[in-house]
Amino acid sequence: MKPCCQYLIRPYSEAANEAETLNNHQEAAAYRFIEVLVGFYPRFEIPSGPFGPMSQIEGNRSPIPSDLTDNDLEALVELASLSLDPTLRSRFFDLLWITKKDYNACSPAAKEYISAASRLNTAENWTFAVSLFHRALYFAALLGRDKPLFKEVVRAVRIATEDSIEESVDFRCLSYLKILEHYRCDDQ
Repeated sequence: MKPCCQYLIRPYSEAANEAETLNNHQEAAAYRFIEVLVGFYPRFEIPSGPFGPMSQIEGNRSPIPSDLTDNDLEALVELASLSLDPTLRSRFFDLLWITKKDYNACSPAAKEYISAASRLNTAENWTFAVSLFHRALYFAALLGRDKPLFKEVVRAVRIATEDSIEESVDFRCLSYLKILEHYRCDDQ
């Protein structure tokens, strides 16, 4: 299991290279496109710009969501509907929200972030889960704190918190509690 999209950059790059060597140029282009999408660096603490470049060197930078073309966005809609992995789906729906302000992408983004974060709530990967739960709460709050989705995300974060208490992982527990506090979830 890959804990977050950044860990998918290399496999998609390798798949693209392999497709190129087999002269499957269209397949290689598809893999390269996904490589770009998973390469946006998450900065979820900045809601106005939650994805930045993976690298910046001497005035140059890697791609960011605003670099996507209209054709890219059409392909992104297709990828969001076809992908089965919650990590990829959460990224794709998130990008649809960022680039198109598509409110229809908010609910699936939140749900996929819950799935991705829940499976990462382990001793090895919980730090990734924290940021994904945070993003899920962002989307759920955007749609309304009185909606069932917000309550669902809060419930998922509380379950993760309880799991970390049982394992005596204090810092993980504290991190989840901070997310709940940030979104003022004490009344949920």
